[in-house]
Amino acid sequence: MSRIAQQWSGIIRAAMFVLSGILIGCGGLLYSQVRVAQVMRAEVDSTFFLFRQIGYATFFLQPNENQIALALAEVDGAYLEHSLRVGLTLCVFGGLILFSAPFVGRSRNRRSCSDRRASRGRLPPATRSRGSRP
Repeated sequence: MSRIAQQWSGIIRAAMFVLSGILIGCGGLLYSQVRVAQVMRAEVDSTFFLFRQIGYATFFLQPNENQIALALAEVDGAYLEHSLRVGLTLCVFGGLILFSAPFVGRSRNRRSCSDRRASRGRLPPATRSRGSRP
């Protein structure tokens, strides 16, 4: 691996960890929002039709939760299914990046930091043992 690639591999690996966290977080948030929307739609659908019509007629007088539930009842189910799939896909892609990030830029013959400095001529090669004095 080239020297530039070795220098940037740590930054690329960290960026992959950040990107995977963002993807997993966004996918989980989208998935949970769609699941809440599906539960709210089911609650509206199970409500007696006369109460539902009264809710539509007095929409501006309803609390926020009821307004959101009544509005979500009008959204087509295909949109929610698509958003559910997108959320799961984001989580899967984030997981794949998360599990592949540790393998980016790892060379098979890794040397210690002192070996690299010695090979560049910055440190003299270690010829004496640590306990002996000059």
